Amino acid sequence: MNDNINYLEDLQAVKRSTNQLSVMLPQLKKNLSDKVAALNDDYIRWAAESFLNAMAVIELNTLEGLNTSQSKKVSVILKRNNKLIKNFLSATSDLEEEIPELRNDMGHQIDQFVKDSTKSDGVLAAHLKVTQDNEAIAQRVSETSVQITEAITQLSSINDIANAQVDNASENANKMLEASRIQLITAMVIVIPLALLVAWNVASSIKQPLNLLLKTLKAAAAGDMTETVKYQSTNEFGQLADSANSMMEQMRSVLNDISEAAESLSNVSNGNSTTLNTAKVELDNQRQETASVAAAMTEMEQSVREVAKSANITLEKVMEVEEAANSGRQVMSNNITTTHQLSEKLEHSSSVIGEVDSMSNSIGSILD
Repeated sequence: MNDNINYLEDLQAVKRSTNQLSVMLPQLKKNLSDKVAALNDDYIRWAAESFLNAMAVIELNTLEGLNTSQSKKVSVILKRNNKLIKNFLSATSDLEEEIPELRNDMGHQIDQFVKDSTKSDGVLAAHLKVTQDNEAIAQRVSETSVQITEAITQLSSINDIANAQVDNASENANKMLEASRIQLITAMVIVIPLALLVAWNVASSIKQPLNLLLKTLKAAAAGDMTETVKYQSTNEFGQLADSANSMMEQMRSVLNDISEAAESLSNVSNGNSTTLNTAKVELDNQRQETASVAAAMTEMEQSVREVAKSANITLEKVMEVEEAANSGRQVMSNNITTTHQLSEKLEHSSSVIGEVDSMSNSIGSILD
């Protein structure tokens, strides 16, 4: 597979190089003709014709080699070019002596022509390798074809043998199948009645406990928790019936507990309602009493303030007659001190009454 890929890549490279050579040679000839015509010298014209003739011979051989697919013919042409190249190089040397700038102007094209026509890394040598690879691939294909043909022949023989063995095996299988069919029919005649009997017994043993269990579950779904599964056995259905009865018993117990709890909760709720109503009535009474006390305290505060005002007036009058009544100054001074203490106590009582009024209003708002 890799050889085929490399062959295709080399073939594409040869095609590209051939195209480049086909483009380069006309350019080389034209450039040389233009330069010779510009120089207009007979000897140079003769040297150029010798150069072009030698190049034409090699060019024809090279193109012939590139157009053939026989590796032997390509090899002969490559050897022939190697012999002819001497005349071409001699003509090139003579022409370069007459035209010194020829090497600079067209030297790379001449070297490429020599390389492609004679060298091992040129296009003709690459084409030789491609043709050799192609012939090798064709040889391998031919050998592979022969091997495939032989393999097909062997497979045909194997197929014939296999068909014969398959026919024998099929005949034996048919005989065995017929014998098995007879044995199967006989077994079915015996087994089917037994199977039906066993199936009927199994269905009966399953159907009865299932019906009892479904009856109990339907009754429970309808709210009847007194129904039980009346089935006694040691098998799985007996265990299932016992489990169902235990479940019904637990459900009855849970329902009774729930009923008792509901009744207790109802009694507690009624008691709490009665207690709440009583507390509400008492709080209303207390709020009314508090409001009455607050009103009385307010009136008392007003009276105290009036007394304090009168005491202040009396103090002023006493001070006016103080100079005239020196003998009673001490007594009046004591009275003034006592009056001031009474005023302070009355103001303190007024603040207490205000706090009581505020607390009463707060209690009233809470009760509302």
